[in-house]
Amino acid sequence: MTSIDRICLECGNGIPSKRRSNAKYCSSHCQAKRSARFYRRNNPYRDIPIPTGTVGAISEFRVVIDCLSKGYEVFRACSPACSCDLAILANGVLLRIEVKTSYRNQNGNVATHSKIQADILAKVLPEVIIYEPPLPKIE
Repeated sequence: MTSIDRICLECGNGIPSKRRSNAKYCSSHCQAKRSARFYRRNNPYRDIPIPTGTVGAISEFRVVIDCLSKGYEVFRACSPACSCDLAILANGVLLRIEVKTSYRNQNGNVATHSKIQADILAKVLPEVIIYEPPLPKIE
């Protein structure tokens, strides 16, 4: 296949033959640009003029409320530079939680951009919070 046979879905230019044969974009820049546009279109806060830091705080408080309502003791980080956003005490064990505001991608899968150091990742969507791995049962 030549680069003329394959057209970038973002910019419409030809895809260089040195890229994978199943590539949909001519560059990582075009792929990131399209991904960012899709995220903005599917972001539940797109019509509300609030800063992204505030959106993150909203997600954190949603997780706090969810964990408190399930019986966990919840602790919030004092610095944005901490290795996690929250900590919960479950059965005498302290677990770190990283909170990420997430969205569903074109395939309906939950997408989030995160490499975490915490014990649990909380993916916060408009309709649900997904914990990976699931929160432990309180005994």
